[in-house]
Amino acid sequence: MNLVSKTPKTEPILAQATAKGLSAIAVLRISGSDLAGTLLPRLGWALEPRRASLRTLRAGNGEAIDQVLAVFFPAPHSFTGEDLLELHTHGSPAMIAWALETMLDYGKAESMRLAKPGEFSERAFLNGRIDLAQAEAIADLIAASTRLQAKAALASLQGDFSKQVHRYLDAVQHMRLLVEAALDFPEEPVESLSDWGLENALTEAIAAMQGQLPAWQRGAQLQQGLSLALIGPPNAGKSSLLNAFAGEELALVDAEPGTTRDRISQRFQWAGQAIEMTDTAGIRDAAQAGRIELRGMQRSWESALRAQAVLLVISLEDIAPTDDRGDLLQRAQHHAKTWWQANRPSDDDPSMAVPTLVVLNKIDLLGADPAGDDLLSDAISGGATQISAASWPVVAVSAKEARGLETLMDAVLNKLAFQGESTEPLWARLRHVQALERALGHLKLAQAHWTTSQGQADLMAEELRLAQQALAEMIGVWSDEDLLGAIFGRFCIGK
Repeated sequence: MNLVSKTPKTEPILAQATAKGLSAIAVLRISGSDLAGTLLPRLGWALEPRRASLRTLRAGNGEAIDQVLAVFFPAPHSFTGEDLLELHTHGSPAMIAWALETMLDYGKAESMRLAKPGEFSERAFLNGRIDLAQAEAIADLIAASTRLQAKAALASLQGDFSKQVHRYLDAVQHMRLLVEAALDFPEEPVESLSDWGLENALTEAIAAMQGQLPAWQRGAQLQQGLSLALIGPPNAGKSSLLNAFAGEELALVDAEPGTTRDRISQRFQWAGQAIEMTDTAGIRDAAQAGRIELRGMQRSWESALRAQAVLLVISLEDIAPTDDRGDLLQRAQHHAKTWWQANRPSDDDPSMAVPTLVVLNKIDLLGADPAGDDLLSDAISGGATQISAASWPVVAVSAKEARGLETLMDAVLNKLAFQGESTEPLWARLRHVQALERALGHLKLAQAHWTTSQGQADLMAEELRLAQQALAEMIGVWSDEDLLGAIFGRFCIGK
């Protein structure tokens, strides 16, 4: 049951649905009660429902404004659940303004007005055409910057996410039904809660939600995109790495230390994931840096604290040379640990305990061995390009030659368990994740009351109510009448 079960009588609203500016075609949308009996007769149009018709739009004095394609969707079978009229006009901004002014004049008797942002979707929600999660998915589908984001939002708009929430809601409501019946109707011959399977139902619901939580967290990350911060000493090739991923020279590159004094960010897509990579000022001994460079170094750590992943970039030139190249990545890992401990901020922020990944750059300097083999090619194509450890993983790249970038980015996405194009995308927002976590917390408390309080029904009932409310908030469904109807429908109370 939605928040509003009856279609309210509302004033008509009008908006341009397509982007503003010069275009070939523009779409104007009008939604309101009984447009068929008010607006259409004033326009002099008889329109067959859901069939495109060519019409001349005229001003109140009869002057022709434009030839338009008109489509009428009668209530309740429209996006908003109200009568809905769409006008496909030519895209001249002057003509669109004239058409909007004319439509407002035709709808003056019903107080037609320009719609507020999102108001068509809001009416669709209030009239039960979509739930709250689907309304949010519409906004995310429009704002999608990657194919993966679009696929995930579309799946939610089609109801995939809401169906999952409804399954959880049904399970919790069933448990509430048992507990509330035991509390409110003790005179009825209701079997014991244990015999009715309440304990098993609680265990199964908790396991299902707990198992789904990581996927929802990844779905929320998918919508927000991934932020990466490049941190490291000067001349390690951080700017070159940013330029390699951007495909253009965004950051100046020079052998002189301290070239980068401030943050430079670039957005791009990788495996369907929106990425924002930030190049930062090189970190070195403060005694060697000037005032501006010191401020840049401070901003570097600020960027690292805000980022979802920190890539510590070090150069092959900083690794002590040896004849044995077989332990190069291990030596790079050791050097990275030493540098990080010496330079990271002194605070105890756990997110800065270790970087997400170590990038060993400039391996093109390895050149060829005496036999003429390209060691870089061997490294990039083989398993020797990275150390995939749980902490301090290392990936070798050459930003100068744009080699190893795919290995690097795949390692980052795998480290953070992000969704890629090969996986079926899941859509969620941060508020959905938080609501699921709250619902899980209440279910676990209900389970604890069952275990430690000999199944005190009143304590369990409150936790189950709060769990149901948290789940219902996701899709905009909440009414205690739902529970009352379920009790009366199943238990024949008052016979």
